[in-house]
Amino acid sequence: MKTIPNRLYLPEDQMPNKWYNLRADMMTKPAPILNPGTGKAVTLNDITPVFCDELAAQELDSETDFFDIPDEVQAFYKTCRPPL
Repeated sequence: MKTIPNRLYLPEDQMPNKWYNLRADMMTKPAPILNPGTGKAVTLNDITPVFCDELAAQELDSETDFFDIPDEVQAFYKTCRPPL
């Protein structure tokens, strides 16, 4: 019996170049992320100390289906790949 590996290694030309935003396709949107200090919905200003501006905007976006993976991140992914 052939075992199924717990990892899938894609060739570089098949690596994804977009992140999928599940919230954009949810019929019922999840409750907003709450600021633990105020108990109110998190704003962009609340999370930019933790995330860069682009990632912070993605974290709060419930409408965009896909986000492009920056070239710098894709290049880094390619450096951490095992040989096929």
